[in-house]
Amino acid sequence: IVGSVSVITEQAANKLEEHISDVASVCEFSSLVSNRTQEGSSKPFKNEHSMYGPLTKLIAYIADQVDEAARMNGAVNVRRLIKIYEKTDHKPVGSDDNKRPDIALTFVEQQNSANNGNDGNDANTDTAYKNKDYIHPEYSDMLCVIEAKTEKTKQNDAYAQAYMYTRNIYACQHNRQFVWALTICDSVLRICLFTNDKMFVSDELDISSRSGRRGFVEFVARVSFCDLYYLGYDPTIRYNPKTGGWQIDVFSNDKTEPKTLTLESVLHNATRTTGRHTRCFVVLDPESKQQLL
Repeated sequence: IVGSVSVITEQAANKLEEHISDVASVCEFSSLVSNRTQEGSSKPFKNEHSMYGPLTKLIAYIADQVDEAARMNGAVNVRRLIKIYEKTDHKPVGSDDNKRPDIALTFVEQQNSANNGNDGNDANTDTAYKNKDYIHPEYSDMLCVIEAKTEKTKQNDAYAQAYMYTRNIYACQHNRQFVWALTICDSVLRICLFTNDKMFVSDELDISSRSGRRGFVEFVARVSFCDLYYLGYDPTIRYNPKTGGWQIDVFSNDKTEPKTLTLESVLHNATRTTGRHTRCFVVLDPESKQQLL
């Protein structure tokens, strides 16, 4: 898989560079794909809203090229397709505040991928389990948020806003252990990983440069292929689209195989940005028909 991802990254990145002028024209993204090595070579966006359209179109183009490169490669298909919610700067379904992410991403698992897209568990074939039109963002199936700023000097503000969105993601996704986010300030993109007590940030990816765009293509490719665990999803807790409910695997000392319990209600949810994200559920044992904590 690793070798295939490298090949696919190169193919998709080369395709992007071959058509960068067309992409820039379609996306109205001229200020981000122009040469910024010379001072004053391009004009900044007037406001954040003017960044949304170009950004979403560029991400969609890269995701499509990764998928196409995987199919042309012939050895493997992507495990998941990256999707972008149509509504930007929109209050997501499941929110308990008035915060509005600039852009939000989700994904849909591919059942014809190398591992059937489910990391070995039939119940997890579609993690994006509620949102099928990809119009209105929903915290329940959100992969990550994107916070955009027109100026590089607002990088810390972008970090802070992206960080605050994680609280509702944890609250709505019972199997979420950590959360990814992207910030883009002017033309500089950073990949962020928020854990229960730390924030990890990538080096700058200046998408006005070829190397920066290639780095972003590689990120999209790796997200498209990696196990769900590396995206922050606990494989022992999952939503089952066939039953419309959550399932939890538990292990005991006298059994080598886990027992799968059905979640009936939530007593305590993870509603914090930091900490252990402790959750407490009432579950049903399908064998004994007993309710357990």
